[in-house]
Amino acid sequence: MKKVFAILFSIILLASVSVFGVSAETTEKEWSRLTGPAEFSITKDGVSLSATDGLTFYKYTRDKIDITDFSCTFTLEQDNWWDGHDGEHGYYYSIILTNKAAHSGSQGLFLLLFPTSGHSMRIEGQILNTGFLLSPSYVELDVDTMGPITMHGKVVNGNSYEISFDNCKDTYKFAIPENYQFHKDLDGQGYFGFGANVSGDDENIKMTVSKVNGIETVGTQEAEEKTDTSKETTAAPDNQGTTANATGSVNTTGQSGTTIDSGTTSTMFTILIVTVAALFLIVVVGFVIIAIFIYKKTK
Repeated sequence: MKKVFAILFSIILLASVSVFGVSAETTEKEWSRLTGPAEFSITKDGVSLSATDGLTFYKYTRDKIDITDFSCTFTLEQDNWWDGHDGEHGYYYSIILTNKAAHSGSQGLFLLLFPTSGHSMRIEGQILNTGFLLSPSYVELDVDTMGPITMHGKVVNGNSYEISFDNCKDTYKFAIPENYQFHKDLDGQGYFGFGANVSGDDENIKMTVSKVNGIETVGTQEAEEKTDTSKETTAAPDNQGTTANATGSVNTTGQSGTTIDSGTTSTMFTILIVTVAALFLIVVVGFVIIAIFIYKKTK
């Protein structure tokens, strides 16, 4: 009888692992293109933006994340190191934490990342869609940019925010603007997004995000979900302009894009989970009935 229950337990455990393994991968439906022409892809390494021109943002719309205790792991790839706002190689990467799933009207933390060498990076901070510069507006840190980069963000003393990186002793700590309390919006929750901007000639950059707040953003590209971005742009054009001043302030104006209804996605996901749970329960009950039947037969 003990062997029967041991086999039953093993089968249940295996089924549980299989269910959780399927739900671990991200899909294209969970990401919304906010603006821009960069190529978006999902692979075993994470979600990627490959850009050669213009400014592109993608946002994770399936779930909100904790902004007060934030972490993100990503890699950066580029042909040239950034050499200043007036330099030859004009580009940057970005990470955004905002209070709305849509881009239009959303506000929150807007970080611009400039890899200046294989072991250094400049980080500039703004409030998205306002051009409001944080104080201090930038720092330069000794960050290894040649491999995976893990960044952390947390609220400090209720009125400051601190950005830190693994294996880097220095941090980027700035005062949270009184008029833009992004860490209090949505009770400390928000939407994660990342982006890439190319303004120089013949630049080719790529940002790949593999994990956000413990959520692994890896998966496989689904052919049936791929869309013709040129048609999307024709139907809903992204009228976008960017300007940069000497301090590196970037203002985005008139940006719009196709967004995915996060409520619909959440509902579909909930229905899927409930269905899987119901099937799992039926299987468990079936095994229990068989075990009881075998027990009575052998008694």
